[in-house]
Amino acid sequence: MVLSDTQHALLTQSMEKRILPHQRDLVRSILEPNFNYPQCIPFTLDPQLLTPLQDEGVAITYGLLQECGLRMELKNPRSTWDLEAKEPMSALYASLCLLQRLTEA
Repeated sequence: MVLSDTQHALLTQSMEKRILPHQRDLVRSILEPNFNYPQCIPFTLDPQLLTPLQDEGVAITYGLLQECGLRMELKNPRSTWDLEAKEPMSALYASLCLLQRLTEA
């Protein structure tokens, strides 16, 4: 199991709040440009992807990202890509995609 117990709890909250598609898009926006970088680099979250999450949704999403090893701070869309986050971020993205599909069924 790559995801932590904390992430499982946060994903449950995400399902209840129906924010999975927004979280999936945000995680994808982090993974796609950074996946192949061989070093740690700074990145900024797209504010348009944060807007639909609202306050509690942003807190839940940041918690998911922090559990992957990214240093995230509420009210600050900047962070640094960490190579160690690659595997947990990929697992989080896959989980978000799967859960979204299940909620649509």
